Amino acid sequence: MENGNNHLLPDVGAESPSEGSKPLVISETERLHMMARAIQKSAQPFLVGRPNGEIVLFNSAFSQLTGYSPEELYKMTWSYDLTPAEWMETTQNALNAIREIKAPMIYEKEYLKKGGSRLPVEVFIHPYFDEGEELIYCYAFITDISGRKAVENSIRRSEDKFSKIFHFNPDPISISTLEGVYLEVNDAWLMYTGYSREEVIGRSVADLNIWVIPEQREEIFGHLRWHGSVKNVEVEFRGKWGQVRTSLISMEILDVDGQPCVISMVKDITERKNMEEALRDSEERFSKAFNASPVTMSISRLDNGEIIDVNESFCRVIGFRREEILGRSSLDVGIWPIPAERERIRNMVENDGSVRDMEITFGTKEGELRLGLFSGERLMIGGIPCLISILTDITDKRRMENEMTRLDRLNLVGKMAAIIGHEIRNPMTTVRGFLQMLKGQPKFVQEAEVLNLMIEELDRANSIITEFLSLTRNKIVQLEMKNLNSIVSNMFPLLQAHAMEQDKNIEVRLQKVPDSFLDEKEIRQLILNMVRNGLDAMTNGGTLTIRTYSRGDKLVLSIQDQGHGMNMEVMQKLGTPFFTTKANGTGLGMAVCNGIAERHGASISVDTGPSGTRFDIYFPVNHAK
Repeated sequence: MENGNNHLLPDVGAESPSEGSKPLVISETERLHMMARAIQKSAQPFLVGRPNGEIVLFNSAFSQLTGYSPEELYKMTWSYDLTPAEWMETTQNALNAIREIKAPMIYEKEYLKKGGSRLPVEVFIHPYFDEGEELIYCYAFITDISGRKAVENSIRRSEDKFSKIFHFNPDPISISTLEGVYLEVNDAWLMYTGYSREEVIGRSVADLNIWVIPEQREEIFGHLRWHGSVKNVEVEFRGKWGQVRTSLISMEILDVDGQPCVISMVKDITERKNMEEALRDSEERFSKAFNASPVTMSISRLDNGEIIDVNESFCRVIGFRREEILGRSSLDVGIWPIPAERERIRNMVENDGSVRDMEITFGTKEGELRLGLFSGERLMIGGIPCLISILTDITDKRRMENEMTRLDRLNLVGKMAAIIGHEIRNPMTTVRGFLQMLKGQPKFVQEAEVLNLMIEELDRANSIITEFLSLTRNKIVQLEMKNLNSIVSNMFPLLQAHAMEQDKNIEVRLQKVPDSFLDEKEIRQLILNMVRNGLDAMTNGGTLTIRTYSRGDKLVLSIQDQGHGMNMEVMQKLGTPFFTTKANGTGLGMAVCNGIAERHGASISVDTGPSGTRFDIYFPVNHAK
């Protein structure tokens, strides 16, 4: 992690000098932001490390404490480079205890300062576990206890030295009787509570009402009498002016002139508690905003697409459960069916820091391809460049837009069809008749090829007009009791002839289906259009399969080819009048099929892929008896 120019904390927008694969957790981003703001000016030495010894974060107070520069510290480990060999076991035991109790703890150790000197410290460790209860980080609040150690040593050496260290110790210290009457307090204690020495000496704890919870003192003193000491118990004290501060108190029974007394040392952790509370609040706010958002959101590594976290909306849209995709690459799970789009976004984010409303194609767990608007922002998590993404599914919106376009064109075509049908067909019939007469006259024998071409073109124009008329909205259908299998069987010789002309095959698989109310002419037109499209999509030797079967309350006609499938662009425009992928096509075939299905109350679904395309037409049961 690179610390930039502040020499305190890593810039959340900068990259780490230490690149490598690291286990990541979602709340880490917000945590590091809040942490950087909370502890940057704190005088309390602070360190965030991984269980393997890696240093992730620290403030200037920690750098000053050890004597190392930030650049030096980021190349070191807290477990080996800063810890003397004889303290390794103590450190490891502390980590094991944290994993077992899953709660904060305090222990003492020594640090190796720059130059080789040793510094006794008290380490308050606040662990952070992931959802699998794996220890990810240790937040360490470090206190230089060299003064306290000096106090303990001086007490053993002489009363004189003890007195001096007692009064100049930066931590509040008091000596009292077992009944709670104060015999002596140091200056730090007076500053901590706001009292003067005259107001304290000779008075009891009850007189000053210093314990916010008096029952807690009785419980602690019971433990003290039994064990002789108490270490780092969290309590709340009330000062002279009513101010309440959270502290850690340590007590020990000692002999003063033959009288058992209690020496108490207090460590003010109010600032640290406020910091922890701010971190918890920040995590909770981010978690609620992220997981409860209706917007599809995810966080992944920028380099390889490893998914760090996703919210509930993401799971609902993509179809995966969180545990199925966390830690996996977004490319591997098929979210990016077009890898080039993901690479393009990565380059844009690396160069510009973000991307806004880029239209992409994304895939679901079921393999469905959908359209989305993608926005992303670059951010750093643990020194690793990551990407927070927002995806808006616009598939249904696009379908609606395309459907409106199709309907508008159908309306236009219907109007054109009415005019063409009445005004153009009759003259064309007359022209075709005269051409046939001329073709039969001997003097035009040499022009037979030209006349045949003219007749073919007139027939082609007449075919287009017929398709136009098929699109008319108010076309009347003649629904009669027919069997779908009979219609397919009667058409099979014609369809097979079309297939053989192209060196292709048609296979028919008909299951027993009930009679239905159908317009046979329109159903024949629908089958013919779709079979022709399927044959055109295949190479020589391919087989087109026609199936009929019942599914629940539906009758199904299925036509499947062995072509190369359709891409997303073609799928979006499928059925739009005048859109075609054929060199000589009119773009009306699928529009006609949609109109026939609509007039029969049926629906058409399409399933396409590299192995071919299948059209399923579902006829409702309320048209069958």
